[in-house]
Amino acid sequence: MGKFIDLHTHSDYSDGTDRPGRILSKAVRAGLSAIAITDHDSIAGQQEAIEIAEGLGIEYITGIEFSTKHNRTKYHILGYFIEPGNQQLIATEKSLLEQRMERGRKMLEKLANIRKPLEFDDVLTFFTGNSLTRLHIAKAMVKRGYVRNVQEAFDKYIAKGKPAYVPRKGLYTKEAIKLIHQAGGIAVWAHPFIMGKLSHLPDLLSWGLDGIEVYYPKHSPENVKILEKYADKYGLVKTGGSDYHGKGTDMEEIGKFKVPYSLLEAMKERLRYTQRR
Repeated sequence: MGKFIDLHTHSDYSDGTDRPGRILSKAVRAGLSAIAITDHDSIAGQQEAIEIAEGLGIEYITGIEFSTKHNRTKYHILGYFIEPGNQQLIATEKSLLEQRMERGRKMLEKLANIRKPLEFDDVLTFFTGNSLTRLHIAKAMVKRGYVRNVQEAFDKYIAKGKPAYVPRKGLYTKEAIKLIHQAGGIAVWAHPFIMGKLSHLPDLLSWGLDGIEVYYPKHSPENVKILEKYADKYGLVKTGGSDYHGKGTDMEEIGKFKVPYSLLEAMKERLRYTQRR
């Protein structure tokens, strides 16, 4: 039996449904050797996860997933081995979370203008963490009876181009990669075939990109082959994860998506290399 990992999961500190401890317990029951929680723009749950992992005896990799933009294209950049106490990281997190809250208020204003009013407290009912997302608004819309389910809320009202959508400022991709490095970590492009453009890879490389999330549930076998080729060509580490969000999502079972532990060993070697630079 091989050793397996999951380096892309979300807790209820962002838009997941599980507490960090529950994610870690599920990882242990699934027989995983290591796991990372990569909440959107938030490191709030990292210290909690570190302490729980020690008690459970599972290897924990600190992480975050930044929502970024470059040339009008959105990129999600994963940061691994980051130092949760890094002051610049903490300051950036605070700014991004304030932006998310302001965005949420503006979306509620737009919903009110199309006769779908929600109070901010309605949204906060589903907000257990500290990173407000559109998912929280969608759940509030379901509860109020405006839509039948979360997907309908996105499709009709809050997805890009829909009447209540508000874009987020966020970080530029270059800034996120730099910040991850300053926080002692390595930067990985998340799910490239879901978000981003491969034609922009030279830009990301010039900013110090360390890896590509090659192994991802929604990447086809052909996608994987292409990304493996790019990673080998440019000396990037390959990573993988389920993008687990919890109950009611399309990936509810941690450990179902198999990612070999050998990838983590290569990531650690990359980390040692970056620290020597």
